[in-house]
Amino acid sequence: MPRPIPPKNQLKQFEAIRRELKKTVLDQDEAVDEVVDAFIHMAFRPPKEAPPKAIFTFLGPPGVGKIYLARVLCSRLKEYEGFKHFDLERYSEAENADQLLAPQVVGEEIKEGELIRFLRATPRAIVLCRWRCST
Repeated sequence: MPRPIPPKNQLKQFEAIRRELKKTVLDQDEAVDEVVDAFIHMAFRPPKEAPPKAIFTFLGPPGVGKIYLARVLCSRLKEYEGFKHFDLERYSEAENADQLLAPQVVGEEIKEGELIRFLRATPRAIVLCRWRCST
């Protein structure tokens, strides 16, 4: 099946996002290029392919723009309905780990884990899972 060609205005939108991110996320041009290029490639995918569309791993010290990059990207991509930031340190203890993915029994009701619940409610979203590493 031939891949769809994104409209020129969509490509212009991605290039405008690239320029904006490079102006505001300082000294991270390579990361910006990789992320924007991935979204351009996603525009070429057949629409019936199941999510997730992309998974990125950002490594670096605090304050270099990892979270900011994801937030700005989500705010500029109109087809994405939401942004959710999960701080995985919160789930590192055994008693909290299940809250992210596993179903929870609350009274007589079973509730899905936080990540699953968010993705069901907002399937077209950008999700950031952050883990702070100590060196």
